[in-house]
Amino acid sequence: MRNRFKRLLREFNSVEKGHLFILTLLWIFLAALIIPPTLGHVHTTLKTERIYDEKTYAVYAADSGIEDAMWHIKEGDLATLLTVPTTYDPYDFETGWQYPLDEQINGDDVTVSVENIWIPEGLPDDNPGYIEGPDDADIAEQYAETDRLMVTGRVSTVPADPEVDPYTYEIKLTYKPVAGDALSVESIGAWLPDGFDYVEGSSSLEEEVLPVPLYQQNLEAPVEPYEPCSGGKVVIWNWDPALHYTARHNHRKDQLRLHFFEAG
Repeated sequence: MRNRFKRLLREFNSVEKGHLFILTLLWIFLAALIIPPTLGHVHTTLKTERIYDEKTYAVYAADSGIEDAMWHIKEGDLATLLTVPTTYDPYDFETGWQYPLDEQINGDDVTVSVENIWIPEGLPDDNPGYIEGPDDADIAEQYAETDRLMVTGRVSTVPADPEVDPYTYEIKLTYKPVAGDALSVESIGAWLPDGFDYVEGSSSLEEEVLPVPLYQQNLEAPVEPYEPCSGGKVVIWNWDPALHYTARHNHRKDQLRLHFFEAG
């Protein structure tokens, strides 16, 4: 009886060893299938996070440079700050200036670039025989320093919920004519940064008025696609033939209102 029990125990151990060997092979096979792609996924995830962090830090550093430049523009000290390659001139539309920030941002050295942009076209000059160029500084200085014609823009209304209600943007013209002036307006527009969309037909120029005013009779309203400009887009209203300044919209306030949304 005792010998029989020992024999059965030996047979059972032999069977168990075979089962364990098979299970071990199965586990090794499954590990060979699962572990390599899992490690590859972990490596890809870590690499993606590192690249994302680097890009995010670079964007934050660039934003810091923009904010610093805006602060200096508001302070009016660009002539002291920008001296290379020449001293800053607000009416120089050809030179580009650069300056480094005093400290690193997120471990990056930040260099800020500043360049004046010339937008108005077709302004008459008082000097006989004068030929205006699109980047001419003299004619810009002539108009700006005498306050003869000033065009400004601002966001006049910021909605509590930008996803539901639009922003309101106002363009204001200030014109002080001299003897013999006969200013006509061929176009007027607004620049919107990337991520913002114009609400088509929302401008005060396009509001229904009866009888139809002169400023609407030859008006060409903007339609998509809008012209790209400096990383954003420009929304432009045109008159053909040109609109005489005395027939302008809301001539007492010289304001154009339009609405735009922050794109979701």
